[in-house]
Amino acid sequence: MGRPLDSPLYCITLHGITIIIINPIIIKYWGIINIKVTAIYYNMDFPVIKFLIALAIGALVGIERERRIKRTEFAGIRTFMLISLVGALSAYLSGKFFLAFPVAFLGIILLIVVSYTASTREGGDIGVTGEVAALVTFLLGAMCVAYDYRLAVMLSIIVTAILALKRYIHVAVRRISEREMIDTIKFLIIAFVILPLLPDTATGP
Repeated sequence: MGRPLDSPLYCITLHGITIIIINPIIIKYWGIINIKVTAIYYNMDFPVIKFLIALAIGALVGIERERRIKRTEFAGIRTFMLISLVGALSAYLSGKFFLAFPVAFLGIILLIVVSYTASTREGGDIGVTGEVAALVTFLLGAMCVAYDYRLAVMLSIIVTAILALKRYIHVAVRRISEREMIDTIKFLIIAFVILPLLPDTATGP
C-alpha cells in the first residue's frame, strides 16, 4: 500500500450506498452517530488527478461562457473542458515527445483564428474575450501537469471572476474621470519608474 499521503478522501457506507466526503467537519459529525468512516489516501501527483483538475478548470471557465453564449460566439462548456484537457495531455506527453505541446498550442491558436473568422463573417460579436479565455484555459490545463495545479486553480478562479464581472468592470471604468486617470498614471510613473532609479544611499557632503 505504501506510506500514507497527506490528502485523504473519506468513504462512508450507509444502507449499501457509498459516499465520498472531503470535508473533515462532516466526518466528525458522521463519527458522532457511529457510522463507520474509512480514510482513503490519494496522491495529488498522480496524473489522473491532475487531468481531472484540468477538466474542472475547463468546466469552471466554460460554465461562465455558456451562460452568455450566442450562436455566433466561440465555444461552450464542453469545448472549454476539451481545450483544458488537450493542454494537460500535451504537457504530459511533452516529456517523451517534445513537440507535443508546441503542436497542440499552435493547433489551438489555429482553431481560435478559424472560429473567430467564421464568427465575424456571420455577423457575430467582434470581441475576442471568448477566444482569449480559451487560450488561457489551454495554458491552465497544461500548468496542472507541468507546473503547479494549485496556481492553475487559483488563476482559473480569477479568470472566471473577470469574465463574470464584465458588466461591473465596464461600469466602473466608465466612471473614472480623465483627471483621475492622469493622476493614477503620474503615481505609477513616480512609484515604478522614477523611484527605482534614485540612489538608496545618502549623497553629498
